[in-house]
Amino acid sequence: MSLRSTEQAIATLGEYASKYAYPIETAMIEGGIETPLEKAHFVAQLGHESSGFKRLSENLNYSEDRLEAVFSKYFPTQAERRKFAHNPVMIANRVYANRIGNADEASCDGWRYRGRGFVQLTGRANYREASYDLFGDASVLLNDPDLAMEPLIAARVAVWFWRKKHIGAYALADDLEGVTRKVNGALNGLDDRREWLRKTKRAFSV
Repeated sequence: MSLRSTEQAIATLGEYASKYAYPIETAMIEGGIETPLEKAHFVAQLGHESSGFKRLSENLNYSEDRLEAVFSKYFPTQAERRKFAHNPVMIANRVYANRIGNADEASCDGWRYRGRGFVQLTGRANYREASYDLFGDASVLLNDPDLAMEPLIAARVAVWFWRKKHIGAYALADDLEGVTRKVNGALNGLDDRREWLRKTKRAFSV
């Protein structure tokens, strides 16, 4: 499948996907994602993780109820949930403190290195590693984490993540659950991922 025809395949997924068709396909070519089946799985996961290619930055605008449902470990009391609700900066700094390479809550690392890009690159350690592997310089994304939202860089980070986690083998086996566990760590959003895969398989004529 040529570059042009693959761009067209991605563009059939809708207006938002069409906007990113060229950078995504460019990164796929660079990273050796070549078969229609692997492309379908890759693009399907990006579609889910980016809320239908509408969001390249993590949505942390949680209500009290959502904080209780999703992050009760970090907000065990109603008073805390009320204090943090609808404050994405405070939520990120609490939830991501002292892990994935971040310093404590007061450092603001949680917000600075919140999820960005098509696969929601998160945490100082992951920004450092992606930056080193993609740019040969760990400081590039650390100093300017918003670069991870630029379309071509976001696509290259997604391919880097896909290769780093060896997800291609699961995709080539058409193992959606295996792919999802590697991307997500669990099976969150599996039904939506399955629907995206149905659409991407049709787009790539799988």
